[in-house]
Amino acid sequence: MKQFYFITLLTVLCAAFAHAQVTEEEFQALKALYNATDGDNWTKRTGWENINTTATKDDVTTDWWGLNVYDGHVKKITMGSNNLNGNIPNEIGAFVYMTLLNLSRNNISGVIPSEIGNLDRLEDLNIERNSLSGTLPPEIKNMSALEKIALSINSINSEFPAQLPSKLFWLEIAYNEITGVLPDIFREMDLVVLSLQGNKLTGELPKSISELKSLQHLQIGDNSFSGELPTLDSCENLRTISVYNNNFTGTIPESYGNFLNLDKFEIYGNKLHGEVPVALAENVEFIKLKNNYFTFRAVEPILSSFFNANDYTPQKEIPLSQNAIGVDYGTQLTLD
Repeated sequence: MKQFYFITLLTVLCAAFAHAQVTEEEFQALKALYNATDGDNWTKRTGWENINTTATKDDVTTDWWGLNVYDGHVKKITMGSNNLNGNIPNEIGAFVYMTLLNLSRNNISGVIPSEIGNLDRLEDLNIERNSLSGTLPPEIKNMSALEKIALSINSINSEFPAQLPSKLFWLEIAYNEITGVLPDIFREMDLVVLSLQGNKLTGELPKSISELKSLQHLQIGDNSFSGELPTLDSCENLRTISVYNNNFTGTIPESYGNFLNLDKFEIYGNKLHGEVPVALAENVEFIKLKNNYFTFRAVEPILSSFFNANDYTPQKEIPLSQNAIGVDYGTQLTLD
């Protein structure tokens, strides 16, 4: 019987502990978030109705829409597709115990405040599909627990950050206005997704990308990258290679024929030439080659495997090294 009472008491205490009040600083940060994003017009706001009147820090629980509260602190804010309008307040930096922040698919504008760098326990940052502008705060590098960044489809217009948290496995900043070159910082990460398409990035790809053993999706199309394609020697788990509409030159590395899990291979709109590895036809389900400098002779061996999926034509006009060839009358002329 004593054991039963002890277990019951422990259960009650744990429940109370899990729903303990948040700090006053976090309560004021919640109020700032509500007011900065037009909380009165959120699609769902159960629990938040009195935050500007009678509510206190003692009233904040997991029953509030979009909140997870545990051990006296806000641990998660999940407000995706909830009609948030406005900006992210500087007070966001008060949620130092938070592990997940999801404000995706709203109408948030303005900049990402530098105070977000205070969230050194945050693991998942998702603010994609908003109208954010300005720069990526360099303080992101201080978020040592961060594993996932999803900022795609905004208007962020800064250079690619020189440093990023080393625990990242998901980096998605597609369809923004990110400029500059990619720093050689990826070997210390274990990325599964690298999605940077639709920006204004330039230069050659760093060698450390080819060392990402866990990489499954390399999506860097619609930029201005140059140089040769990365060898991707260590990237045995690749499922997607999308490098379309850049300025890559040279040939397709033979190692690309070794990716047994590759589903999509998009290299159209570059300046590539040479042979297409036949092994691609055996492993890849979808391939687009058009608008390069491939000759039909180079592509013909794989056409029967892909039919129209190759999207081979049209190719770019191959630039001539000379405009005229002169030979004596009657001499055999061989053209490639």
